Amino acid sequence: MNAFFPGALLLALGALWVVGQIVVARLDTRQEYHFFERATCAALFALAFPIGIIVALGAVNGITQHWFLITLVGGLGLVAYTAGPDARGRALDDTQRLADCLVLGFRDQGTRVLWVVIASALFLAMTAAYLAPPFAWDALGYHLPIVHDAIQSQTLRHIPTHTVYINAYPRAVELYFLFWQLVLRDDTWIELAQMPFAYAGTMAAASIAARAGVRDYRALAVCALFVAIPVVVLQLASNYIDVAYACLFVCSVALVTGTLAS
Repeated sequence: MNAFFPGALLLALGALWVVGQIVVARLDTRQEYHFFERATCAALFALAFPIGIIVALGAVNGITQHWFLITLVGGLGLVAYTAGPDARGRALDDTQRLADCLVLGFRDQGTRVLWVVIASALFLAMTAAYLAPPFAWDALGYHLPIVHDAIQSQTLRHIPTHTVYINAYPRAVELYFLFWQLVLRDDTWIELAQMPFAYAGTMAAASIAARAGVRDYRALAVCALFVAIPVVVLQLASNYIDVAYACLFVCSVALVTGTLAS
């Protein structure tokens, strides 16, 4: 297990999420959108920001751990600073609202059971990722080769391989896997890289539920329950991309219908 985990990776994920909250607070100054909609946008920022850095570094043959970390820290610091103190304050308020939803969820007997199931499912996924080496055929044959080729070549290129379809599909989620690999430099935990997508999907689904009249803390618990579906638990412990793209689809539905509703 790489010494960077859970230190550098958890720090990077936390910083991305916090800065995402700040950016959204800066854009939604009047807080016209529901809290869950802002949380969805913040989660999407946290997913897109490292992908954007990798694309930029790939254009100059600079995909290395050293340059990625420098660019990530510098970029997040610059964005957080230029957003201003008001945006940082509103982001703190949104963080408090999320914490309140979790506290209310644990106080309510019905939703407390759901959170126990959710926590158990995530624990199983983490245990599987830790105990089992990368095992999924598509991960070994398609998704992870993209990650390791980028590290070896320090750029994003047409991968020389007899497996033609590696160069035929979109690579957005694989570039996010690459972010994890650049920080970890180890395959043990990279298989959990779909979890942030699951968080984004949960926030998006919760925004739809809250819009329909469900209380915030119940909407959050019920929508997070999808991670306990057996096939989702298995995918969260492998470098497949189905959960990630499904969650991105839910995010798009939530944001488009939210905009139309307003």
